[in-house]
Amino acid sequence: IEKLASDKNRRTRIQFKALMNPAVMPGRLIRLESEVMSRMTGFYRVNEIRYFGDYRGNDWYMECLCSQVNGVELQ
Repeated sequence: IEKLASDKNRRTRIQFKALMNPAVMPGRLIRLESEVMSRMTGFYRVNEIRYFGDYRGNDWYMECLCSQVNGVELQ
């Protein structure tokens, strides 16, 4: 469900690709840190994960779609 831009509960979404980490699962909170874009640093809830890789060779990757969580929700 898309929310209107005027909605105060609208969340920032971020998508990233990383090496697979079994501790990262949908529904869990993660903390992202960015040296390049400090406004992206914070806590995010993992909404969706897609996995990529080959059991015979290359590294295994995950592509995560996350939404930002504000401080009130963390308490």
